[in-house]
Amino acid sequence: MPRAVGHKARFFLGASLRVFAVAAALTLSGIIGILWHEVVGHGLTCILCGGTITFVEVLGLRVYPDVTWIGWPFGFHFGMCGNDGLMDFTSDAVVRLGGSLSTWLVAVFATVMLLRRRKRGILTWGLALLSIWWLDAVLYTLPVWGLRKLVFWGSNYAEPYLAATDLGCPGWLFQVIVFGSAFVMLFCSIVKLATLKRMPAVPRNSAEQHDGFTDD
Repeated sequence: MPRAVGHKARFFLGASLRVFAVAAALTLSGIIGILWHEVVGHGLTCILCGGTITFVEVLGLRVYPDVTWIGWPFGFHFGMCGNDGLMDFTSDAVVRLGGSLSTWLVAVFATVMLLRRRKRGILTWGLALLSIWWLDAVLYTLPVWGLRKLVFWGSNYAEPYLAATDLGCPGWLFQVIVFGSAFVMLFCSIVKLATLKRMPAVPRNSAEQHDGFTDD
């Protein structure tokens, strides 16, 4: 009986640690994704279009031009990137589209690299996390259907959709591209992860590392 109880306790502890690790990895990936969306997607695109960045906020923390906690209006937005100096409507639309486009491009790249992997490992799981950054564009499109970014709460501003339509892309085509590509990337990632072999275990002693030979 004690052995059975001990086995169950170890199993429960191991399962709990795995759930915690997955949750922590997803959270960290999400925070990095928000920062990427704002700094690279909006900020860099703004600079390339001739504008300037006035501020960057992520989850209530202003990270530029100085680091200051300004408070997070929970349920409204996850990040913001202020800009100035954009000369025309087209440049503004390009900058607005740049946020979700940047995370979508990362997801495409990560999915392609994931498909090239032959074994599981830290890099593989890192690519898997990046491969779901298409969620940014998908969630930002939900307000088109009367929902909020996270279905029941969050922003109700369909930023990439409105930016794309302002640039002349038909709304239906944008939705097909976003949801179609998201489905393809998700399907490819799941199939690849399910068929990948595990990395070989690290030998426990130096004897195994030297093909059975040891120095006396």
